[in-house]
Amino acid sequence: MPDPTRRSVLIGTAGLAACASESIRGRRGGGGTDDSGATDSPSTETGLTGLETADTAMPHTAVGRDRPNVLLVFPDQLRAMALSALGETNILTPVHDALWRQSAAFTEAVTPGPVCTPARAALWTGWYPYATGTSENDTALPTDAPTLAKELRSLGYTTGYIGKWHLGGARQSGLIPPERRGGFVDWFAGHNMGHDYIGSRYWSDGSAEALRPDPPETWEPTWQTTLALDYLEQRAREPEQPWFLVVSWGPPHPNGNWPVDWTTDVPAELMQRVDGSSFSFRPNVPEWIKEPNRRPELGYADPHGARRFLVGYYACILGLEAELQRLLDGLEALSQRDDTIVVFASDHGEMAGSHGRYKKGNWLEESVRIPLSFRWPGMIAPRELDTPTTLVDVLPTVRSLCGGDPWTIGHGRDLSGLLVDGESVGGGWTGSYIARKESGPNQRRALRTSRWKYGEALGYPELNALFDLEADPYERINLYGDPDYAEVQAELAAELLARRVATDDPSL
Repeated sequence: MPDPTRRSVLIGTAGLAACASESIRGRRGGGGTDDSGATDSPSTETGLTGLETADTAMPHTAVGRDRPNVLLVFPDQLRAMALSALGETNILTPVHDALWRQSAAFTEAVTPGPVCTPARAALWTGWYPYATGTSENDTALPTDAPTLAKELRSLGYTTGYIGKWHLGGARQSGLIPPERRGGFVDWFAGHNMGHDYIGSRYWSDGSAEALRPDPPETWEPTWQTTLALDYLEQRAREPEQPWFLVVSWGPPHPNGNWPVDWTTDVPAELMQRVDGSSFSFRPNVPEWIKEPNRRPELGYADPHGARRFLVGYYACILGLEAELQRLLDGLEALSQRDDTIVVFASDHGEMAGSHGRYKKGNWLEESVRIPLSFRWPGMIAPRELDTPTTLVDVLPTVRSLCGGDPWTIGHGRDLSGLLVDGESVGGGWTGSYIARKESGPNQRRALRTSRWKYGEALGYPELNALFDLEADPYERINLYGDPDYAEVQAELAAELLARRVATDDPSL
């Protein structure tokens, strides 16, 4: 059993060579499951180092091209445009960029629900949040919901999860009961929510005793990555057993305090690496928010401003550069690189001053656009793809890549044919669908295509929006109601309505 306080000895250099694609059609095995995706295997827990071990009743299978390992790297609140591969100029992100270039990378990916719980529920279930009752933050994922972890366990995989979960149903950190872990029952070191990146704690064994890093001031992503490397070392000792590991880093999500003071949760050496004096702000960041400011009419005060906010945000990303390199080096050192699919994604973005806002929760680009990429050397050809996609597509895609039968439930699409063989994606949709809340005054529904974004604020038509993303990529000119765009607006409104009907939107 891995020791969560031990630093991994894995070192090495991640390979950066791109590999040619070859077809795996006709060479995958099938896999069965019941309607819920659950297995019959109950969890058996031990007290060893606070990490749990499930029974061994999973189907026996072997790692390889038919059953690749899966590593899903999942930083919180990382907007797509914060990576230099996707246009960031204030910092360089060479490790993220290299992974992007080695992968099939979706340049138009968006979150299906731009806050934590809804986005995470959509990722794990392949359903839009309102289908699982998770449209609000701090709601619980139903215990009988099919999830990617349950599906892969039914195919013979062992599952591991490290980091923030945020599907336990309570607005607090702490223990997540095994039945609330969405099928991650074999190896778990996580907490429900919270962003205390120094002095963090984890729970896993069903007791009130928490795991802590050693030394306690270890930055949380560093400790999480050490746990992940220990997991990979453990799995390498059983090379015939395929695994699925999620590393859910908290940064660059800010801590829960307002005003945000990054210095309490980000090591000083990372903060010092970012020079905010010469920032190039996005054109939609107003002058008034760049520096410390007050808006008495809004009851709002920001003693730091967007410049200082971005120093901390970028510092976190630079810190994650080192941790991502450690993970990739670990795969290389253990000779698991070629037999492992690396999925990189985030749950949603961050406004960081754009349009005079922080956080997320809206349909604007900084809030909804996320990185999403799939690396599988020799099987998935590295290239950029402009196919509209969201997190609901991850479950059916990964399940199929790992040998599962075609996914016939849920809202997500299986993109494996596109990734491996370049096949077109069916469904007839021209854009990605975004849904925010299922009741109350802040319900939002939006459709984003490669050129257009159309949004409806349910019950508040004066807040509806239409943006031409080619002519106005920073969304500063709302064309909703403009007679010159009436035909475009009508077409997008019809498709948005069709998406709401197809997904049984409860607000209809």
